[in-house]
Amino acid sequence: MTARRRSRPVDLSYKPPVEFCPCESSCAPIRPLVENDVAHGNPGALAGSSQTGKTPACPKLLLYPKSAPADGDRRFYQKREYPCAVPLGMSGQYFRPHLALLGSVSYILVGVAIVVSNAQVDHLVEAVSKTMLGLLKNHAYSIGVDVGYDSLRLAQLGSNGHGLTLIAGNHKDRPGNVNPASSDWQKWAIDSMHLLAAYGDFRGKEVVAAMPASEVFIDHIKKPKVDDGKLQETVFSKVKQKLPFESLRENTLMQYILMEEDNVMVLATERRKVDRNLAIYEEAGLSIKCIGVWPVALTNSYIRFFGRRNSDLNAIVMLLCIEADCTNVVVCRHSNLLLARSISVGFRRLDDEQAVTRLVMELTACKRQFSLMYRNSRIERLLFLSGRATDKEVFATIARQLEMPAQVGDCLAAVEIAKSCRMGAAEADKQETTTVIDRRDPRVNWAVAFGLSLL
Repeated sequence: MTARRRSRPVDLSYKPPVEFCPCESSCAPIRPLVENDVAHGNPGALAGSSQTGKTPACPKLLLYPKSAPADGDRRFYQKREYPCAVPLGMSGQYFRPHLALLGSVSYILVGVAIVVSNAQVDHLVEAVSKTMLGLLKNHAYSIGVDVGYDSLRLAQLGSNGHGLTLIAGNHKDRPGNVNPASSDWQKWAIDSMHLLAAYGDFRGKEVVAAMPASEVFIDHIKKPKVDDGKLQETVFSKVKQKLPFESLRENTLMQYILMEEDNVMVLATERRKVDRNLAIYEEAGLSIKCIGVWPVALTNSYIRFFGRRNSDLNAIVMLLCIEADCTNVVVCRHSNLLLARSISVGFRRLDDEQAVTRLVMELTACKRQFSLMYRNSRIERLLFLSGRATDKEVFATIARQLEMPAQVGDCLAAVEIAKSCRMGAAEADKQETTTVIDRRDPRVNWAVAFGLSLL
């Protein structure tokens, strides 16, 4: 057997520290963004390699760290076949017990004496345990539905005991002749959702969905000093003048999240828009498990794919998800949300230098707001969750102007893709009704859909 060499991950900072990967892997969903490499046109700077291109960064440092099982559990990791039946002592006859047999026990069944030895009991118990362990490890999550005015993405993840697998996934862009938020858009969303779910290899109809980012109002306030029973109404009274729609209590669905240092994140939307979305899923034949929000989904993707090291538990990270017409920003300390904001500048406009400058100014305002909310904390790095949908030069420009180390996280590269939902480019071109998962397709950002599926 050829020994695996240890690879060195590259941190996305201007002075990358020296770290060694404990899992000895060679493939990276996190692609390093090194300023010098980008400036000199080195394509390896965003492809998971170092400046020499010979030491790729390791995703399993963040994804699936390997740990040697204890001696008592090692048998579950060895590929050995054990009998699932106990011999009766008569040629060609077997008795399949329903109970674990412990020690040397004698049974009388239909007049036949059954003598079970210690070795046979051990084999039986180990076989049953191995089967049960496999059943527990193979798990399919709900279907995550990332619905927006411009696109629709469905993704279902599963766990096989060794990591996460993309069981099924599909996406579809809104036609140009359909106006966002119109009745035609609703009909397109229903038909597309029904079609994508029917032609995909999805398991079940249960979905976790999210409201479009433009329909969710987000604000941050200090926690009012009232009893918990009065907190909901007190929070609403503080934000109702800021709501971009009619601020009647019966017209508003609002939730709040308690954060560090007595800060509160408030999320609100119109009741009629929630009812409209529920009707879309019902007409599409899907069953709603819950409706989530994009800040929670992005945080979930981060902690499951890119925040697996011990050093990430207390690190404060700014997540940037650049969509077609907006950039969604989340600041979190691992699973703890600290700040969220949606900026109306997307990658469709980032070929314009003025749009990039505006985005940087908005992100600078987010940093300033964070420093006012959390006096003793600072944001340590950026993590772009946009995959390859945005030009790497834009990432480099944003990181350089914000003067922050940065990484690019590709959620699709962080999971295995089931054979049923992948095909070659030639086969994909023949599909007229749906599209399939292709790692080479840079247009689709799966961060929100993956995070929703894992909720």
